Amino acid sequence: MFFVFVISISASLFGQNTIVHDYSNQVKSNIECSDSILFSEAEYYLYRGMSSIAIPKLFELLDKTQVNTKMFFKIQIALSEAYRQRREYNKGFNILFDIVKSTYIDDEEKSHAYTRIAALFNESKHSEHYLDSAYKYSEMALRISEKQKYPFVTATAKNEIGWIIKQREDFAGSLQILEEALIIFKKLNMYLHMSNVTINISSAYMSMEQYEKANSVIDSTIVFCNQTDDKYMLMRLYLHKSKLYKLMRDYENAFYYQEEARRLQLNFFNNLLDIQIAEMAAKYDLELKEVKIREEKLKSEKKQNEVFVLMILLGILLLVLILGFFIFYLQRKNFKQKHKLVEMQTQILEKDYEMKNKELTTAIAGGIAMDKILEEVKGEIALKNYNKAINVINTGLSGDRKWQRFMLNFNKQNPDFFSKLQKLHPNLTENDKMLCAFLKMGLKTKEIASVLNIEISGVNKGRQRLRKKLNLKLKENIAEYLDAI
Repeated sequence: MFFVFVISISASLFGQNTIVHDYSNQVKSNIECSDSILFSEAEYYLYRGMSSIAIPKLFELLDKTQVNTKMFFKIQIALSEAYRQRREYNKGFNILFDIVKSTYIDDEEKSHAYTRIAALFNESKHSEHYLDSAYKYSEMALRISEKQKYPFVTATAKNEIGWIIKQREDFAGSLQILEEALIIFKKLNMYLHMSNVTINISSAYMSMEQYEKANSVIDSTIVFCNQTDDKYMLMRLYLHKSKLYKLMRDYENAFYYQEEARRLQLNFFNNLLDIQIAEMAAKYDLELKEVKIREEKLKSEKKQNEVFVLMILLGILLLVLILGFFIFYLQRKNFKQKHKLVEMQTQILEKDYEMKNKELTTAIAGGIAMDKILEEVKGEIALKNYNKAINVINTGLSGDRKWQRFMLNFNKQNPDFFSKLQKLHPNLTENDKMLCAFLKMGLKTKEIASVLNIEISGVNKGRQRLRKKLNLKLKENIAEYLDAI
């Protein structure tokens, strides 16, 4: 049980049969940064799967590093790898997706970030089509790295693609591209990455049940690791050989290599309690830093929101002022136009009123003239001067034409009056209609009597007859009734 426990720890920390990435060769020697030693320490722990120790150091570096610099992006990528080891995949995705959107990141770091996104998809199985996503980002990294000649990123992307193709059971295609990655890593003297690729190549042979080739590939790498005394890589290779011998049903060798792996893990296991204590402290420190970051972010967002709200309020106020001024301007302009229109209408009404008065005056004057003519006729008849009386009567006939002109002018001022009156009261005589015209014009009884040259009583009688014909009650005013027609 003790050995199984040790093996499970190794599998969780170092990702048995997954792509394990060493960051020891990713920091170029020419990086001019005072904190490069701290970064080296962080990636040293990251290299050994101690992400809980690496993360606080990376956050410490972030606090000291200028944003949007090359080192800043390297730290972010390393931090995403630490979250991948801790299986906190969403945090890793968030970091990487943010930095690849940055306009400050160069092609080398962007293509490198794409390989890390592919690795996250590969390991997390983030979606139903995770292999397609992993392949897509590996291809994006490969296009940039081959164009810009970044051999490390090219080899890393090919390693990812080879693993994906193996998952799709295209073992021949997988072996071809993994061999290409291995050649590049050899040229770069990146021995740990070479070991990772050989494990993937061996896994492809194992899937093809070509166990001898799978074993041969691992043995050649073990010889090299013995020469370099890389205990960490030896442990991974022994675990891989143990699995291989189990598939071959060679349980003796399977047990032997498990024991060898356990022996290499003892040092790690002896320090496990210290690491766990450090991890708890690191988690606490990490939580504090994350809380601080959240608080700062909330403060920043609150300040931005306040500024945004203030700008909106100022904008609304300015808009209201402009709108108010515009409405005031339109109302003032409309008022002036209405005032001018009222003045023009008043002038037109005044002129119309003056014209009606002139016509009325003319008509009344004609009536008075007719009275004088008739008086003269009476006088001539009294003197028995008949011929002269006839001439006077003829002159009076021309006065009747004046009366016709008066009616014509009345009809112009009151169109449709007589037609409406006829429809309402078809029993009216011409004299009744004439009286209606005078009353509508607003002439008083005395004025009507003078125009018609009759007594006032005659006019009153005519009004009474007209009231009956119009079917008006005693309280109803004839002039108001006629004015409404």
